[in-house]
Amino acid sequence: MIKFQLLILNLILPVFSNEWKCTEVQSLLEIEASDIDQSKNIYLEYQYTDCTECNLLTNSKLQPDPKNSSRFNTYGIFDPNFSYQIQITQKNDKNETERVICPKFTYNQFGECGIYRININNNCSIINIKKPNNIYRVLYYGIPLIILLLIGSSLVEKYYDRLKKALTKSRTEPKEEINLDSGDKVTKKKERFYSIDTFRGLSIVVMIFNQYGWGTFMYHCAWSGLNLSALVFPWFLFIMGISVPISTNSIMTKSKKTRLDIFYKILYRSFKMFLIGFFLVSEFDFKFSDARIFGVLQRIAICYFFVAILELIFWKPIDSIPETNDWKKHFRDFTYAIPHFIVVHLIILIWFLIVFLLPVPGCPTGYLGPGGNEYGSKYFNCTGGATGYIDRLILGYDHLYKALSITQKVYQIDRYEPEGILSTLPSICLAYYGVIAGRILLFYKDPKKRFMYLLVWALINFLLFGIFSQFDLKNGWLPVNKNIWTYSFTLVTASSSFLIQAFLYILIDYKKLWTGAPFRHVGLNSIFIYICHSVLWFRFPVQWKVDWKHEEKFLQCIWGSFVWIM
Repeated sequence: MIKFQLLILNLILPVFSNEWKCTEVQSLLEIEASDIDQSKNIYLEYQYTDCTECNLLTNSKLQPDPKNSSRFNTYGIFDPNFSYQIQITQKNDKNETERVICPKFTYNQFGECGIYRININNNCSIINIKKPNNIYRVLYYGIPLIILLLIGSSLVEKYYDRLKKALTKSRTEPKEEINLDSGDKVTKKKERFYSIDTFRGLSIVVMIFNQYGWGTFMYHCAWSGLNLSALVFPWFLFIMGISVPISTNSIMTKSKKTRLDIFYKILYRSFKMFLIGFFLVSEFDFKFSDARIFGVLQRIAICYFFVAILELIFWKPIDSIPETNDWKKHFRDFTYAIPHFIVVHLIILIWFLIVFLLPVPGCPTGYLGPGGNEYGSKYFNCTGGATGYIDRLILGYDHLYKALSITQKVYQIDRYEPEGILSTLPSICLAYYGVIAGRILLFYKDPKKRFMYLLVWALINFLLFGIFSQFDLKNGWLPVNKNIWTYSFTLVTASSSFLIQAFLYILIDYKKLWTGAPFRHVGLNSIFIYICHSVLWFRFPVQWKVDWKHEEKFLQCIWGSFVWIM
């Protein structure tokens, strides 16, 4: 019997199961056959199941082992976090398929450090000959550890605040404001929504946890779809939007600054954030000729600038919309914001018109796919359709995102820009939905009304998401896609944001069952933490080299997140 062996990982290594040491997320596949001509060119071909109607990729040619004529070895390029279509073929010297030894089949059971065997003479079935690691075992003690750290952080904050208040009691009297009209002194306490800071901090911590690469739940989708890692950035944009009407209303009612002064402040803050983002995406061998222009902070800066300017232009005192006793009292915030609402959704209309009507050379109009190998490489240079075309046309191909990502790995594409020009438009809309949530907190003082309106907006966004996507994340009319930031992605992430903010508000600000610690403190310093993490995330003591396996990486994710929380 002839035996072939394949190492299922991203390295080229001719090894056998008795000498193979698993040090990362990988699996070993052995191939056995009794009747096979060693002189023939036999290949293992594969494709990710995420890649729709893609051409099979040639993994490797099965090579004989020089030490053992009855055994063959070779190598592979696989990742057990994905499922695959596998095929074994015999080819001639012109690389033409002579016969299919194992017809294409799907296999999704590869596990971390497992050893598998495919028998060509037995219907090409795959059996597991060494049990893979249980990647969920770490959750049994990892999750209790996380809970323990959160409880510990809350207790530290609780007793620290008590001690601080005891030591500084004489300096913590309520501030007094002078009413110039009457001359009376009044004590006024500003309402602060700790739920907003907590939500912002939670988003940053999840982002940091994801950055350390646990895998499985934290993997980005190859193209369309939705998972936890895809929610973090939208959450942050939404929270940024919540703060805009609250801060704008505070400045306009309490300061003597003109709208022009506030405009300059918004412009300066946006420019500073964009510039810091540009610094963070630059690399050691930086060159202006191929420097990436856009990134996460850059998009936040653009979205902030737009929604803040919109709020500034149309701002008017809240009491300009009187609270009546009829049905209109339930829509005061919406009546106030009709101009904002119209402008933002005109932007979404422009996005729809460009995405579905703009002719793209060599691509079908309205194409939303990844290009590359999809549909047999028929639209290889059509990544993102009109969205990608505008980025390539305006930014230039050399200034697009070039780091290896899941998308590039699966679809064999080179560069694309997930934070590009056209995809910024639905992002602005998401930030504006955050503005709606902030305005709800401003207009309505009854906690139950605030909670109810936040839930209503969560439901509205979810239903709209269902209409546009047909409740199908990948194959609906408008797929949920973070890479080109479709409007359906905006709607479903906005729905989750409204929902989380509603429950955090009740839990923290209304019922006061939780202080928000430790996430609240991270939220109060979010940009600072983001910058520090971006620069130092791979340095000791935040991170050090461990085996790239789920258990080790999960514990390191906990440690890395805890460092920045502290």
